[in-house]
Amino acid sequence: MPTEVSVVLSGDANGQVLQTTTEEAFSAIPNPAGVRQFQITHTDGKWTAVKEEWVQNGSAYYSVEASTSTEPIESHPRFDDIRTSEEFQKWSRWKSNPDDPKLAGWLPQYSTEAKIHDLYWWYVSGITTYLAPRVTIKITGIFDDEPEAGGVGKISSPGSTFGWTGDFLLVGCSSQQEGEKWRTTYEYLGSAAGAVWDVDLYT
Repeated sequence: MPTEVSVVLSGDANGQVLQTTTEEAFSAIPNPAGVRQFQITHTDGKWTAVKEEWVQNGSAYYSVEASTSTEPIESHPRFDDIRTSEEFQKWSRWKSNPDDPKLAGWLPQYSTEAKIHDLYWWYVSGITTYLAPRVTIKITGIFDDEPEAGGVGKISSPGSTFGWTGDFLLVGCSSQQEGEKWRTTYEYLGSAAGAVWDVDLYT
């Protein structure tokens, strides 16, 4: 019996195409090389080999997650322009210990900085934190080349930013070899709203 071969192609909207090839013969079928996975069976004198391999990488696809985290109210971008001011330092000292003698009677409600008044009234009203928005973007695809992990921890662009202001940090890279190709996911974390990642720390 000559070898009989059947081929099935399956794909998705991103253009990734997986080819499944089935071979049947009465003579032994050698193990295929470089495929995603294979299975060889021998029943009633007949050999059957089923192998899967990527034949088209297609386009990488995006997934986006927008969420919030609870952060101290002082870290809100509203206070960025006074963060290094003397009044802000006094606020930090007062919050830690209102009776600190180094304050010399300073009280936040009488600060010369209007934004310190805001901090104080939020604080006495029990509002000590706020919800800071963050965006995470993941890109997953089938690639011919092995992943590039050297960019993790550095400022990098995911391409599409989905309207998020600021920039992105490559925070993760996960990959698995599938035959001669690689299924790889890169994960990018957006900077805080209205801010950017520090180039001295992340380049």
